[in-house]
Amino acid sequence: MDERLARQVVELATRAPSVHNTQPWRFVAGRAELDLYADRTRQLMVLDPTGRQLTISCGAALGIAELAVCALGYSRSTDLLPNEDDDHLARLRIGPRAPAGADELALVREVGRRGTVRDRFDGVPLTMAEKATLDLDARDHGAWLHWLASGSERVALAVLTDRADGIEHADSAMRAELARWSRGDDTADDGIGPSVLSDLPYGLRSSDVPLRDFSVPIAEAGIADPQQFPLPAERPDLAVLCTRYDGPISWLHAGRALATVWLRATQLQLAASPVGQALDLPWTRRRLGAELGMAGSPQLVLRFGHARLSGSISPRRSVGDVLGIRP
Repeated sequence: MDERLARQVVELATRAPSVHNTQPWRFVAGRAELDLYADRTRQLMVLDPTGRQLTISCGAALGIAELAVCALGYSRSTDLLPNEDDDHLARLRIGPRAPAGADELALVREVGRRGTVRDRFDGVPLTMAEKATLDLDARDHGAWLHWLASGSERVALAVLTDRADGIEHADSAMRAELARWSRGDDTADDGIGPSVLSDLPYGLRSSDVPLRDFSVPIAEAGIADPQQFPLPAERPDLAVLCTRYDGPISWLHAGRALATVWLRATQLQLAASPVGQALDLPWTRRRLGAELGMAGSPQLVLRFGHARLSGSISPRRSVGDVLGIRP
């Protein structure tokens, strides 16, 4: 695999979503392969001690890398967990030249536009056709989307998210970890900076499912009376991304599905963002699966809807920081 191709693929792959924009991946290019490794120095040891969310994040980078190889005109195959090294998550083998698929090209064109939309979602629901398209993309990677269709399911998610959010805010170690990845300005190449947050302070948001708060308090935003800004509650479409089993391979499947689904949503002019708290804690994650009657394991909760898509995109580490070339 020549260095130019490796850099092109990795530059696209590192645009993948990751928990708190930690970008916990490393790539090593060999003669005919690209190896993906977990970067444990970027693991959220309080929020994510098992590395589940880290592995999902790396799976998303792998999913984009696979699309990129095809879009750039090469065949490929992928081995997950190719050896006994727990940090060696995947080997992407580069095959002979092959015609670029139209769908791969279309999705890769959305990589630069895809982002977590933290602005308000409007009240327009997704169409059945849009949901069906996203469903198919998830199933192509051994996952599926469980759409929260009933009020009772949304209430169950809201209650568990609220409980988990309260527990996390009460945990000083978790607050400190969140603070380490919340940036005060936009000069960092990782984490959550102010330009990617909603213009509306968190305290003025009205959502039927609690959102994770990366923003400054209302007082610091210079707003004296929040009652001057009555806003209707946001009720976007909610979906739980699920896998049949639970463990590193399933987490990688979930990440690959996440990448494709999110790129497809961007292609369809849909906004997307995660709601993570209910799945952060083992007991709320188990309870959510039970409340929703799931046969598999919930891996991610996603909000889908319509909102401004032209906002800032989270910063990324340089290709040189994450790519090594094997002699």
